[in-house]
Amino acid sequence: MEQMLNEGLWFLIPFYFFNFDLNDMDMSEDKIEEMKETYKLLWSRLDEIVDGGKMTEFEKCAIKAMCDQVAEALSLTHSNVKKGVMEIMGGQVLDYEAKRIAKKAAEQSEISAIINMISFGVSEDKILSKYSKDTYDKALN
Repeated sequence: MEQMLNEGLWFLIPFYFFNFDLNDMDMSEDKIEEMKETYKLLWSRLDEIVDGGKMTEFEKCAIKAMCDQVAEALSLTHSNVKKGVMEIMGGQVLDYEAKRIAKKAAEQSEISAIINMISFGVSEDKILSKYSKDTYDKALN
């Protein structure tokens, strides 16, 4: 997976899930947890790629939709795998995505507020009493 991510071969990501042995996984909770961790790691890495400007949020969502379809189709005849896939597709990953989007929006809002405060002549000390130094520095750039 790392090679696909590092080389920008994102269109291959949905096919990565063909590497899992579904028969073994269906009989092993540990293997299901391993698959779920792989899925979480993948979305974490894709978030980093989006944050780095190498991929758009739209592209990431398209990859996620394709991965979800592949994972769901592959797990149709494996009830334990399907349960694990549904947990990760419909639950935790979406929670993290929503939290990430909300956090980014809040940060942008704070940066805009700081820029406005600076333009109105508010002192650095007064701004730093409400906002972090890191956010203040981002507003200056």
